Amino acid sequence: MSRILEIERALAEAMVAKKHIIYLVTDERDIIKELFNEAKHTMSRLGGVEITGFDTALKDGVLVDGFEEYGAKGNLGFTGPGDKARFIFESDFHIIAGSNSGKTAAVFVKRFMHEAEKALVESQPRRLTLFLISPEITRLDGFERDVAVIDVPTIGKEEIAAVLYEKAESYAGRNGYVFSEYREKAKTNATGISGKFVGLSKSQIIDAIAVLEENHSMGFYCPEALVEGDRAEVLDGINEYVGKLRKDSALMDNTITFKDAETNVEGMREYKSWLKKNAADVLDPDEALKWGITAPKGVLFCGLTGTGKTEAAKFTANELKIPLVELRMDNLLDKYVGESESRFKRYRNKIEALSPCLVLIDEIEKTFGGDADTGDSGTGAVKKHLLQALLDWLQDGKKGVFFFATCNSLRGLEKTPELLREGRFSLKFCVFLPSHDALVEILATHIEKAQRIIVANGGIRAFEDEDFGRKASLGFLKRISADIEEGRDYFYTGANAAQVVNLTQLAFREKNRKRYTIGEYVDEMHKAATSGMSQPYGCTNFEDIVEFWLHARKNRYKDATGDTLFPFDAFIPGDGTEEFPSRFKLTTPVEAAIKEHKYNRLMYERISKEIIRIHDLNISDDRKRKTGAVE
Repeated sequence: MSRILEIERALAEAMVAKKHIIYLVTDERDIIKELFNEAKHTMSRLGGVEITGFDTALKDGVLVDGFEEYGAKGNLGFTGPGDKARFIFESDFHIIAGSNSGKTAAVFVKRFMHEAEKALVESQPRRLTLFLISPEITRLDGFERDVAVIDVPTIGKEEIAAVLYEKAESYAGRNGYVFSEYREKAKTNATGISGKFVGLSKSQIIDAIAVLEENHSMGFYCPEALVEGDRAEVLDGINEYVGKLRKDSALMDNTITFKDAETNVEGMREYKSWLKKNAADVLDPDEALKWGITAPKGVLFCGLTGTGKTEAAKFTANELKIPLVELRMDNLLDKYVGESESRFKRYRNKIEALSPCLVLIDEIEKTFGGDADTGDSGTGAVKKHLLQALLDWLQDGKKGVFFFATCNSLRGLEKTPELLREGRFSLKFCVFLPSHDALVEILATHIEKAQRIIVANGGIRAFEDEDFGRKASLGFLKRISADIEEGRDYFYTGANAAQVVNLTQLAFREKNRKRYTIGEYVDEMHKAATSGMSQPYGCTNFEDIVEFWLHARKNRYKDATGDTLFPFDAFIPGDGTEEFPSRFKLTTPVEAAIKEHKYNRLMYERISKEIIRIHDLNISDDRKRKTGAVE
């Protein structure tokens, strides 16, 4: 069914229900023109007069532009037009509703309803209908029973193909082509490329066609008519121009936040391998379906704070060469149930039009998990509705939209099991504390990044040795390992490592030192790490480290790094007694890692011991509670 037929059906229902206000939820301002031109019969029935088209209805006074009348005459568009008026339309109603605390909109609607009711009892009764056109719904308190809301669907492939074919025939006639020679091939081509325009409004499609036919002449409509270049160039031109249109449209929407991609993220070997293997399916789900494969719809990335989860999302967008947008709740939330959902729906439509793209849901547990307010009142009720809308979106698996959700607190997420069910995310990854080699890579990257920033701002590199960062990082971890032996839990996340490097650079600025040796840099790194200004995660959140590992194991997350010292399958749980305690089986890779680097050995000994202690204590406490309950 075409979208005009869908709207006509909804209008017929509204007429039967005696609704005087039709709320068209769309960002297409020209939708009213389309209705009067393509749904003449329905509009005639609705108004009780013959409708022959938009321009004629407007000229004859049957249709009134509410804003034009209100702005020019101050009469809200329906006290001056006279007895011919049957329809009033108000484009961008959300702008009026958002002004003057909504008083302008309230007066507008109230005066319209007064005129509509009066018109029904005139000597020659007439029905007045107000069309409100807006991309989001604004509550009309007190007039709910008078309003029919119609969510205008986007134009589909068949209609787009029809527009393309019509434009091809028009272009051929204007430019001396014998269209009968191209008719069938133009029709086939229109069907083939119609999908590239899905998600754009009809007016955007027409504007895009005008640009593309200017660039490629008849070759845009029919490959056989190409004078120069080839079909691949035409398709690239379509993709480039339409992609720009989509992004420009999204940039204008205040519900959408774009984020920059990143070329690399340290570590994450297992995740990078998975991404490389599945990238083609993510970008071309239809090709995957030919092999009976459902393309990945997204990943849930859980990890300790500062372990590079958001950076992994940015890296993913860069690898896939797709836009990265963030789903931010502050862009969507409104105090009223209904309005936030309307914004979410608009957000979803815009994102799907932008596809292929990556949607980042950062710290999902704070918005939708147990840490969020999802009660039955106020903001909680709104979030509850938005959670259901998100779950529906995740379940639908819209082609070309790849979800990347991050989470810091697994305990919080476990309180919302709907998010963890099969079918929501394709895979659940976890990131633990980086081991020695990964931490060296992270530290070295930040040291080199600092030098690039210095040079970019007119300074000079502090050293010539290209391996300076790695050597300094190795020296630093050697010094820190000695501190750990003395009982300090100096275990670092990636964010902690970045802070140490930043503090080190600050120290050299205070000394006005622009050149330094590896030994001097290591000294300053160590001072920064032990001065109290740096806060290693192991010192401040040791209990969280253990709790996170236990919850990740319980929920069967996949290690994203591939070099963890604490693989889940190496943990052998006991029964919580001294006779049968839990233990870690020492795997060959872990044994090699702890033999090679003292930092790894100390981390392994300290954290594995605590994991075993807490796990067995929890089992013992559970057994005591059950025993007590039985007694």
